[in-house]
Amino acid sequence: MIRGLLLATVLVACSAPQSGGPEGVRFDDEGVRFTAPIGWQVEPSGAATSGGGHWLVYLATQAVHERCGVDASGQCLPPLDELKPGGVLIAWYTMNCAGPDCTLPDGQPTRVGGREATVVAARDACGQIGQTEETQYLVAVSPQRIDTIVICGRDTSESTRRTIHDFLDGVGWRTP
Repeated sequence: MIRGLLLATVLVACSAPQSGGPEGVRFDDEGVRFTAPIGWQVEPSGAATSGGGHWLVYLATQAVHERCGVDASGQCLPPLDELKPGGVLIAWYTMNCAGPDCTLPDGQPTRVGGREATVVAARDACGQIGQTEETQYLVAVSPQRIDTIVICGRDTSESTRRTIHDFLDGVGWRTP
């Protein structure tokens, strides 16, 4: 009985996203798995793919639109109209690539979920949602994939920055 319950739990954990428990909402899709910080919203993106990649998921400290809208040029619009003071929006983009296109750009070396990554300053990556800071983490997921994690904040506190850091440390990858 317990073994069957464990197997059912494992199978449920392999689909994205799930309702939150006391530890937060779990997400497991396209080789990425994580638990969102408690109280954060998790919304898979409905954006169409383009240029070998697509928006995978959004996380935010406030409610987001269910699906990403698209502007006249076909670009995905932010999943919220305005970031509240102290708020954070994380937009996760995944891109399949080859050769030199799969090389991390220059920036501050770091790790995300144990993977090699680079931190670069972002400029207008969040759109016009009232952010006061933008950062991009580019993560080497595999030799054929780089994920970009865009973090948009509006006057974020030090404790929120620690929460983001802990979240990034806790990301898991299915690709060896």
